[in-house]
Amino acid sequence: MATKGEAGMVTRVAILRFEDRNRYGQHGIPTTVLFGGGKLCVVQCKSPHKRNHWAKVRVPASGLFDGGRAGPKVGDEAAHRGELVDLWGPVGEYKNELRAYQWHFNILPCKYPAPSTWALCPEGPVCSGVQELGALLQGHGLGRYAKAFQDEEMDVDALAAMDLGSGGGDLDGFGMVPGSPEAAALTRLADLARRGAKPQRLGQGERRDCTGLGGLTFSVDNASTLDVDDALSFEFDLDPDAANCGPGGGGHSLGGPAAKKVVRLGVHIADVASRVPCGSPLYAWARERISSAYHGGVLGADDGEGGEEKDGHGSVPMLPPDLAHGALSLNPGEPRNAVTLWLTFDQDRVLAADGASKGPDEFKGLTAPLGPPQLERTRVVNGLKTTYEHLGGSQGATSKYLARCRQALQGLSGCDDPQDLIAWAMV
Repeated sequence: MATKGEAGMVTRVAILRFEDRNRYGQHGIPTTVLFGGGKLCVVQCKSPHKRNHWAKVRVPASGLFDGGRAGPKVGDEAAHRGELVDLWGPVGEYKNELRAYQWHFNILPCKYPAPSTWALCPEGPVCSGVQELGALLQGHGLGRYAKAFQDEEMDVDALAAMDLGSGGGDLDGFGMVPGSPEAAALTRLADLARRGAKPQRLGQGERRDCTGLGGLTFSVDNASTLDVDDALSFEFDLDPDAANCGPGGGGHSLGGPAAKKVVRLGVHIADVASRVPCGSPLYAWARERISSAYHGGVLGADDGEGGEEKDGHGSVPMLPPDLAHGALSLNPGEPRNAVTLWLTFDQDRVLAADGASKGPDEFKGLTAPLGPPQLERTRVVNGLKTTYEHLGGSQGATSKYLARCRQALQGLSGCDDPQDLIAWAMV
């Protein structure tokens, strides 16, 4: 960006070349104008720097000279002399580079919308726990028998009390043949009902309440991460049919012998869209920004960008930091809206008998989940915010549960590096 100043002068972004040994007069520093085609001017600066510096300068509109020449002739320096407006800092440091390009392309100031304009949507209701026999039958491939059960005014508790012994008992009234696959499925279903494994169907606008999985839900990021936008949970040693009735249940039968164990993986993504109303100033701001920016430098909060730094890493969040790092982040111990993908796997194909992960060659081709993936609106609690180093076991002792999760991810993905494991789960 070039702005007009005094007559014949324009304001530009430039690099003061302190590393160039040439001087014009005592303090005349050769200066390269950004995107100036290599043209130079001379800027007076008494500061004794050894590194090239970004700066804002006023330069002659037509007085730049070719950098390949020796420079202006003696006595003609005034025609090529620029004026220092602001010295920003050394070339190569992120905050100075960012400031220079932001100013040049005229994208400053960049202030977040005021809190008074956020107008966040409420978190919404969680599942009220609707329990229906029809849903239980449908979820286990017995939907065609639902009407017969309804005609008999049967409910889940009545199913739990049914006589489904080898003699047939109550099967006859529902058109089931003793010993048939349907009868075996209903027998397992009645056993689950007796143990309290009942489905929960989501009502309109409701979310699955998965806060009870807080002890199993964890996020893995860099130590410097402040906006936690995803988390995982693993449920090991589940009965195949019981797995269909848990937090991620609904809509498919896992089948298989009752003795087989399965593992259910939950991939929880912060549901930011559920809180930011369409058409709001906050929505318009996010649409323009598209994403957060992560970098190895630091952008100070004084620049109005909401920059944060920790352990040498920084970020400019897409949304205001109070939201990105607070109300919309999956912070430990805080119930948050999420969108959850549930995947169920044969545990024997993921973990060896001793609990270790299967090797990549042994597991190759066995990553298909049992039944289709399930996608739900949920409310979750992140029970642990941990790091890639901790997940990999290189930073302190890893809990037995977290170690088992790592082994399961290794078995599923065939990867070993902690960042690759998490990347596999998120992709």
